[in-house]
This record gives sequence, C-alpha cells and structure tokens, in this order.
Amino acid sequence: MEAKIYGFGKWKDQTFAFDDKPLTIISGKNEAGKSTVHLFILYVLFGLSPKQREFYRPKTGGALGGLLVVQLEGFGRVTLERVDDLRGGEVVCRLSNGEEYGEDWLNNHLSGMNRTVFESIFSFTAADLLKLRQIDGHELGEVLLNIGLTGSDHIYQTEKWLMKNVNDRFRPKGRKPIINQQLHRVDELNQERITKQAEVIHYESLSELKKEKEAQIARAESEIYSLYREQYSYEQLQKALPILTEYHQYKDMESTRVVFPEEGRMRDQQLKEAILPLESEAHLVSSQIETIKLKRESLVNKIAEEQLFSRAGKLLKQEQEYGRAVHEMDNLHQRAEQLRSQVLEELSHLDIGLNAEELTEFTFPFHLEDTWRSLQEESRILNTEEEQLTDQESRLRGEKESLSDQIHSLETDMMDENEAYQIQRQIEETLHKENMPAGHSAIVWNHRRITYSLLAGLFIMIGWLITVLTNEMFYGILASVLALLPIVGAVRSHAQSSEKPLPQQNQPLSIEEWKKKLHNYEQQKYERSNLVKQWKAANHEEILLDEKKRSLIQKGSTFEMAIQEQERLYPFLTKVSIDHWDKLFHLFTRVQSKQMEYEQIEKYIMEKSAMINQIKPLMEKFYRDNKWEWDEQQMPFAFDYVRNWFDKQQQLRKDWDTIDQQLKEAKSHLNDVSVRLDALEKKRDYLFSQAQVSDEEAFYRQLKAYEAQLERDKNIDRLTHQVKGMLSEEEQGLFRVWEDPPHETEVRIRLQESNERRKRLEEQLRSAQQQLADTKSDISNLESSEEYSSALHELESERNTLREQAKEWATYQVALHLLNQTKTKYKNTYLPQVIDSAAIYFNRLTGGNYKGIHLSKEEERVVVEHKDLQWFDVEELSRGTKDQLYVSLRLALGKTMAESTPLPFVIDDAFVHFDEERLGEMFRILEEVAVHHQVLLMTWRDDLDRYFKQSSVQYL
Repeated sequence: MEAKIYGFGKWKDQTFAFDDKPLTIISGKNEAGKSTVHLFILYVLFGLSPKQREFYRPKTGGALGGLLVVQLEGFGRVTLERVDDLRGGEVVCRLSNGEEYGEDWLNNHLSGMNRTVFESIFSFTAADLLKLRQIDGHELGEVLLNIGLTGSDHIYQTEKWLMKNVNDRFRPKGRKPIINQQLHRVDELNQERITKQAEVIHYESLSELKKEKEAQIARAESEIYSLYREQYSYEQLQKALPILTEYHQYKDMESTRVVFPEEGRMRDQQLKEAILPLESEAHLVSSQIETIKLKRESLVNKIAEEQLFSRAGKLLKQEQEYGRAVHEMDNLHQRAEQLRSQVLEELSHLDIGLNAEELTEFTFPFHLEDTWRSLQEESRILNTEEEQLTDQESRLRGEKESLSDQIHSLETDMMDENEAYQIQRQIEETLHKENMPAGHSAIVWNHRRITYSLLAGLFIMIGWLITVLTNEMFYGILASVLALLPIVGAVRSHAQSSEKPLPQQNQPLSIEEWKKKLHNYEQQKYERSNLVKQWKAANHEEILLDEKKRSLIQKGSTFEMAIQEQERLYPFLTKVSIDHWDKLFHLFTRVQSKQMEYEQIEKYIMEKSAMINQIKPLMEKFYRDNKWEWDEQQMPFAFDYVRNWFDKQQQLRKDWDTIDQQLKEAKSHLNDVSVRLDALEKKRDYLFSQAQVSDEEAFYRQLKAYEAQLERDKNIDRLTHQVKGMLSEEEQGLFRVWEDPPHETEVRIRLQESNERRKRLEEQLRSAQQQLADTKSDISNLESSEEYSSALHELESERNTLREQAKEWATYQVALHLLNQTKTKYKNTYLPQVIDSAAIYFNRLTGGNYKGIHLSKEEERVVVEHKDLQWFDVEELSRGTKDQLYVSLRLALGKTMAESTPLPFVIDDAFVHFDEERLGEMFRILEEVAVHHQVLLMTWRDDLDRYFKQSSVQYL
C-alpha cells in the first residue's frame, strides 16, 4: 500500500510508502499526525461530509485530498484518488490497464461497507476501549451480536427503541398505553351515537319539504326577474324614442361628403409657425458668415510662414537640452580640474616614471591582482627555501668530513680482514683438533661436496625448466653459470682448509688472547660499518639536497621568467620592489580610474560643446530670417524671446482655426436651415393636394365645409352614445332602433301587459315563502342542539385516530419480529465461531487466567470463565482485562468478516494499558493475524519493531 497526501490536516505533499510486509508500524509522538494519517485513509475509502472536509482543509492553502495505492485480487495494483475540488469530491479508481471507475465500483468491492461498519470491525483506538468500560455484560453481548450482523451497534440501539415504542402503544391488559386508552374512548362515543340516531328520522322528512319549497320559490323569482327586465327594457325604449327621432333626422340630412386632410387647420398653422423662424434664421446666419470672413482676412497678414513657425518649435524643443548641456559643462569642468590635480599628485607620490596620459594605456585583467600577489608570495617562499638549503648543505658537508675522519682512523687501527679470517680459522681448527676424532675433516669435506653438488644440480634444473616454459635461452645459461658458483666455493673452501697454519708469532699467543684480539676486530668492524652507513645516509641526503637545489633553481628560473613577463607587460614594475606590488596594484588602479574618469569627462565636455555649437547657428539664422537684431551674448535670453513669438503665433493660429471652424459651422447651419425650409414647403404643398386645392384661400373654404360636416357627425355620435347608454345591445337588436324603431303607442301597451303578469307571480311567491319559513323553523329547532352531528363527527375522528395508532403499532411489531429472527439466525450460524476465536485470543492475552468466553442464550449476556472454573460478569473485570476482552472480540470478529471482505486492520494506540508481558503476547497475535490479513499499527512508541520478526516501520 502507498498513501500520497496532497493536503489533509497537517500533512501536505507527503508520501507514505508501505512495503509488502503484512504488518506496518507507524510511529510518532503526540501531535505527530498518526491519527490524521488514519483519518486520511478513511477519507479516501469512504469520504467526508462538507463540514468535516472544511475542518481538515490545509491551513496553508492547496487541494484537500490524495490517493491510496492498494492491491486487489483479480485487478492487481489499483489507485484510489479522492480530491475535494474534483468531480464533486467523489473517488476515482484507476486500474493498471488505464481503466477508470467511480464511487459505485469502490462500494461494490467494499461489499457495501460504509465508514461506520469499517470502524466497528477493522479499526479501533484507545477511545473505543474507554467506551467499552461503560457497558455491562448484557449490553456487551447485545453490541457484539449487532456488530457481527451489521458492523456496528446500531441494531442494539434500534431494538431497544422498537421495544419501547411497541410497549408504549399497546398492551393486552394495560390501561396507560395509547391504543388501550383510545379503544375505551371509541366505545363510549359509539353508545352516545346510538342514542341520538332516533332523532334523525323526523329531521329528514322536514328537509325534503324544505327542498321542494325552495325550488318553487326559485322558479317564481326567476320569472318575476324576467318580467322586471322586460318592463325595464320597454321603459328605457320609451325614454329613448325622442333621441332616436333626432338621430334619424340627422342621418337623412347627409349627402356627398367633403374631402379634407386630417387635422388640416392645425397642420397648416404648424407649418406657418415653423417656416417663419427658419426664414429669419437663414437671414441672420448669412449676416454672420460675412462678419466671420472679414475677421479671417484681418489675421492673414499677422500669421508667419509655417516653415518659420516649425523652426521656432524645433528650437524651443532644444531649449531644455541646451540649458542642461551648459549646466553640465560647468560641473564637468570643475570635476575635470579636481581629477587632474589628484592624478598628478598621486603619480608624483608613486614615482614610477609615467605621466597621466600613459596611465590608460595599461589594462589590468581581473586576475592580475591575484597574479602579483602569488608572485610576491612565491618570491618569499623561494628566498626562504634558498636559505634553508644553504644551511643544510653546510651542515651535511661538516657531517661528512667528520665521518670520513672517523672511518679513516678506525681503518688505520684495524687488522687486515684476511688476517682476522686466518685467526678465526686457526682458532676453530685448534678447537676441532682438541675435541674431534681423526678423519673428521675428510667427512666434513665430503658432506660439503655433496651439498654443493646438489645445489648446482638444482640451479641447472630450475633454469632449464624456465627456458623450456618461456622459450628463452637466457634463463638456462644463467642457471648454468650460477651452478658453477657452489662448486668453486667448495674447491676454495677445501683449499683453504688444506693451507698451512698461521705464521708463528715472535711470541706465541694463547687461545684467549686470539679471541680477545678477534673480538676487538669485530667491534671495530661494527663501528666502521655504522660510520659507513651514517656517511652513506649523509651522502644520500646530500644528493637529495642537490635535487632540491636543482628544483629550486628551476623554480627560480620560472619565477624570473614570470617577473620578466610582468615587467614586459608593465614596465613601470622595474621601479618597484616585488614586495610592494600588491600595494602598487591598488594605488595604480585607483589613479588609473581617476584618469579614465577625467578622459571620459573631457569627452563629455567635447560632446556637450559640439551640441551647443550646433544650436547657436540655428538660433542666429532664425533671428536673421525674422530680421531681428542678433548678439551672441544674448544667447541665454534668445529662447525666451523666441518662446514669446512662438506663443503669439500659436495663439494666432488657434484664432484662425477657431474662425475657420466658425465659418464652416455657419455655412453648415445655413445649409441645414435651407434644407429644413425646403422640406416644410414640400409638406405644405402636399397638405394642399390632400385638400384638393391649389392655394391657401381655397384651402380655408374647403376647411369651413369640412367643419360643418364634422359637427353633424359629432351630433350623430352623441345621439348614438345616448341610445347605447339607455339600451343594451340585445335591446337594440330586439327593437331594431337603428333601422325602424317601434311607435310610442305600441310600446305603452306592451309595458302595461308585462306589469299585470308580474303582480300575479309576486302573490304566489309570498305564499311559498311563508310555507318555507315554517318548515325552516321546525328544522332549526332540531338542529339547534347539534348533539347528534357532533357525536357522529367525534366518533369518526376517534376511529381514524385509532386506525393510525394501530398501523404504527403493527409496523413496530413487524420490524421487531424480523429483527429478532435475523439475530437468532446469525447467533446460531456465525456467533459461535466469533466467540471461540475470541476465547483463544483472550486466553493468550491473560496468560491462561481465563479459559473461555460465553454468551448466555436466555439473557444474551457475555460472561468469562476463569481457570479455577469461576464465572465473572464483564463489569467485575479489571480495566486491563476488559481491554484485553474487547480486543479479543474485535480481532475475532474482524477475522470472521475478513473471509468475505478482506480489509486491513487499523489500530491506533489501543494497547496503552497493556503491561509488557501482555503487550508482547498481543504483538505475537497481531503477527499471526498479519500472515493472512494486513495490519497498520499506529503508536507513540519507537521500539515496537523488536517485538516482530517481519515488519516495516514508518517514523513521523
């Protein structure tokens, strides 16, 4: 597994790689982020609510989320990525072949498990153990049973809630439950309803009579209403007859209609009112145009040529540059004089034979200072080494002379080496003769001869063997020559042993004296050997010293070449000791920089002077072209004079542009007025054509005839409106008032007939109304009590309430029954397996003190069996033993569930109350579980890896 956190709580851009080992330890102190890693894993698998996601959003900004890389059977390596801002916070599952799936795919492979189920089975902490200590054995049994069913203790809580709701609603022999009380209430109301039902029979017959009279009255009222309407219509027609007579008189007066434009009088008046001001305005604008032309002609002689005006503008643009150049030249002259005096003073102090102009001829590369400093250091080193070699040479010379004198003195006092050898031989022969039998020397000779022969043969054999292997004759010849040496040595040894004894001394010496003399020789020989070694050592040291001298001479030659190269490049160095080159570098570069600045300033002065000299001729020419008097001394004030002239010319040009613009606007205005006048005159001609006249006088005659026609139309409209206000459209059509209205006599007769018929119907109506009133009075007396209807309504309402309560009780009862059936099935099928596994773990964790865990069938109560056969309830156990019992149950439950849903155990500091012995056993159990089931153990301790054979550790 691998976890990569983009941002979650305190973690940001962090990766945790869990290797293939089944047990992983995540170690860190408090506040190190262990629980945050735990919650991140849960977030990727199951998500979080928006409010919870805001709590874990990184404080420093960035995305909330990350990914988990897991191994799934049948799919291999699968990446689970969940980011808050992407895809609405849903997870994305990427397979190794590139396919992608969503939340449903993950839920399917989690077998529908949610976060609550996962935390109840595969994840537990010290807080879970604390929660366990607050429940007794019966509750623990219920919780264990329900967690086994659904992965949480929700069923236990649900069952308690269902039992309470069932008992609160109904009990067969109870009185306080809600349904029991409602049944008693319904029985009482039903008896009251039967008593009131007899009164209903008489009430129903009166109701039928009431309906008949109401129908009769309604018919009479309808007929009377129709008669009233008819009578009203004739009365209105009678009033409208004079108006209709006048209307038909006006209609008969109409003949040919006059044609005249709509609102002709007003339109003609409006056109007159519009044309007169425009004509006055046209005359006024023409006068303004003449005035503007006179003003423009007066400006022509005052405005200078455009080329001269443009030159003045260019000169004024150079004014600031000219003033700045003059000011800068003054400053540059002062700075140049200051630098020149400083350069001459410092050159005089340096005294290196250079003038100021020669300073800038030399260029100093960036490494020159280091080069001079290294040469200076090398000079000091060479001088020091030369002095050391001189001292060593003098010391070695004296040492060799002393050793040579000592060697010569010893060689003078020492006997000859051959003489010493003869003395040694004589002593040995004398001793052999005294101690050995006769013929011994021949035996020794024979032994030596055999030894030398074997050595010679061995040399020859080895040499020619190498010759055969390497095919080189040199090795065979060399071996033959070497073989001769042992033979020659043997012959010489034999010859010496056969020589005569030492010459007799004048006075024969004893053996002891010969030994003493020989000892003195050996001592002198040893002393001489030591002196020779010392002399050779001194001689070797002298040779090495010569090598150092040659090396020093070579270094000196190289050094001199480097010095000469620097003096060639910089001749002024010949006047300065190398010990002062480093100081010279700084002084020279400083005075050189000043000289370079001085030359640069001189260059700037020349440039500024050239620029000033360019502007002066232009100004002089401009003055002369304007015929102004020119004086070079007035140059500082010339720009002011030119500016004043330029401003005046600029103002004249603005005045010209203003007048020109006014002239254009006036002409445009005049043109607009003319166009508008033409348009109005065309409108007036069109108005005359609509009235079918040619002039204004005929137009007004036509207007008078048209107004008389409008008056008639107005009267007709007025009369029509009055008739319509008095008669409805239906009455207008019925009486044909617009075509042939009825006569006044006919209207009067019909009105009288309608009135008589109405009076007869009103008499019948009054009789029916009296009968209805009597019937209603009887009904009212029966209904005034409202006892029966109230009793009936209340009974039905209480029955509805009873039915709803019965439905609720039946729902809770069925749910409780189904839940008990499910619990029984699980208890008989899976729970024994969980209890047996938990008992094994519990026995190991308690060191064999408890041999079993039992769940009572009657009470579903968890009890534990001690090794001495005593049984204990959960609340009787110690805090540590309770923790061990709870961990055993959780491991056993997870082991059983993992057979169908293989998810990792996540344990967060759940063993804080275990002693070392129990802790060791707990870790052995976890290691066994980890063989078939991945385990993530989070702890504050950093030494837990010593408890496990195969584990990986992540330190936070």
